[in-house]
Amino acid sequence: MGDGCASRTGAGNRIFKVEVIDIDFLEAVANAIYELFAYKPEIRMARKAKGNWQATYSILYCSSSFCDWLLDVTKNKTVIPDDILNGSQDLIKHFLVGLMDSEGCVSIRKAKDGSVNNHAVVRFLVMSDWCHDVRDLFQRMGTFPSRVYTRKDGALWFYIDTLMYFRKGFWFNIRRLQEKMMEGAQGTRIVHRGPRKKAAQEFRAAWKASRQESLRS
Repeated sequence: MGDGCASRTGAGNRIFKVEVIDIDFLEAVANAIYELFAYKPEIRMARKAKGNWQATYSILYCSSSFCDWLLDVTKNKTVIPDDILNGSQDLIKHFLVGLMDSEGCVSIRKAKDGSVNNHAVVRFLVMSDWCHDVRDLFQRMGTFPSRVYTRKDGALWFYIDTLMYFRKGFWFNIRRLQEKMMEGAQGTRIVHRGPRKKAAQEFRAAWKASRQESLRS
């Protein structure tokens, strides 16, 4: 549903390809392929850094049956499969984590003094109507997502408070996004009551414990 694509080789075989700037994201995808097929694709450089362009890396997995299945269950990446929509919470969570690695970002607004205010959020944006289904899945997981907004270019997006994202056990496989999410949640002021305040308190305790553990190691 995200950065992956299925294409044909010159010999007519289908290949599954993911090309991104984050190696740690590719490692997570390669590990998932290994768990399914006992084969781990090699991560290779696809494009060298040049000017304003960052280097990109890719993995390839040649399997016509796998690609045909992906295209069929997602209707060529236009719908979320029913097995996900009707799946267990654990299945939904892992699907959403992978999707956020691909289509999510972390937005942190800072005050003039550099401090983080209470607008540190995880955002999800796509050019497809199934954004509403993703938002509904996050709602089912108890993260209290915002309503879906529409940009001028037609893209759909919504956001989730970083503290709620953390509290419900979500994470990023991409280290730079995970660190930014943690930074936003750690620096967010506790200005609300109820679930958000409790999430902030839980985060403070987890953050303190992780810092103490890193110092001991």
